[in-house]
Amino acid sequence: MKRCGLYIRVSTKIQAETKEGSLKIQRQRLEAFVKSRCGNEKWKIYKIYEETQSGKDIKRPILQSLLEDIRNKKINVVICTKIDRISRSLLDFYHLYQVFKEYNVDFICLDDYFDTSTPIGRMALKMILVFAELEREQTSERTRRCMYQRALKGLWNGGYVLGYDLDSEKKGYLKINEKESILVKTIFKTYLETNSFRKTCKFLNERGYTTKSYVTKEGILHKGKKFRPQILSSILTNYIYIGKLEVNKKNKLKNQEYTDEEKRYKIVEGKQKPIIDEELFYLVKEIIKQNRRELPPHKP
Repeated sequence: MKRCGLYIRVSTKIQAETKEGSLKIQRQRLEAFVKSRCGNEKWKIYKIYEETQSGKDIKRPILQSLLEDIRNKKINVVICTKIDRISRSLLDFYHLYQVFKEYNVDFICLDDYFDTSTPIGRMALKMILVFAELEREQTSERTRRCMYQRALKGLWNGGYVLGYDLDSEKKGYLKINEKESILVKTIFKTYLETNSFRKTCKFLNERGYTTKSYVTKEGILHKGKKFRPQILSSILTNYIYIGKLEVNKKNKLKNQEYTDEEKRYKIVEGKQKPIIDEELFYLVKEIIKQNRRELPPHKP
C-alpha cells in the first residue's frame, strides 16, 4: 500500500489566493496524479499538508508534521508539484532526503519528472537541486542590491517602526504617526533627564507605554511590548528620527562584485520627516556613548 502525503505550499496568503500555483491548484494536481496510478500497487492519500510559509528553511510547522508522520510510518510516499515547494535550499533538502531514505519513503515531484525510487530519479534530483540553489542565491543577491540602491535614494526598506506608519500609496515612504511621535519625544526627553536605560524603561512601563503595535498586510496583529534597555538603545540611536537612514549597517554586501564604496557604511538623507531635533539626537547619542565607556568590564 502506497500511503501518500501530499505537500503543497505558498509563501504568503496572497499567493494562496492566486490562481496559478495556488494551494487549490496544487492539491487538485496531486490528487489527480494519485488517482491516475495503476498496476498491482494500491495508492491512497493519507493526508494533505498545506503550508503558507517561506521555503527558505525547514523550520515550518506543517513540514515538521509531515516528517513526524514519516517517522511514525504513517506515510511512505511524499508527493509535491515542484521541488522548491519542499525546500529552496540544497543543504536543507539533503537533510530531508536522508530522512526519506532512512524510512524508505519515495519522493515524487510532478513538474520535475523524477521519482527517487529509481537511480535516474535520484541523479535528476541532485542536478535540479544544484540549479535551484543557484537561482535562490542569485535572486537573493539581486534583491539585496535593489534594496541597497533604494536605500541610497532615502527610501525605507525596513518594516514597522515606532513613530511612523508605512505609506500605503508610496512604497518606501513613511508617514509620521502623531500619537507615537509624542511617545518618541517622551523617550528622548526622559533619557536626557535620567541618563539611564533602566530608569527610562521604568518610567515608560509604569505609565503603560509599549512598543509599536501594528497589523501586518496578512492581517496578523503584533501587540506592543514593554520597554527594555535593548529596545531603548535601538530607538535612541536610530537616525530615522532625524530624517536620515543608515545604509549597509550590517555589511551584507559581501559579494566580490560589489565595490568597496558599495560595501561602505553610509548615512543618507531619508524621505521621511524628522521627529527629533538633530541637536537633541546627537546629545543623547553622546551620553549613551559616554555611559558605555564608564561601564565596568565584564568579569570572565
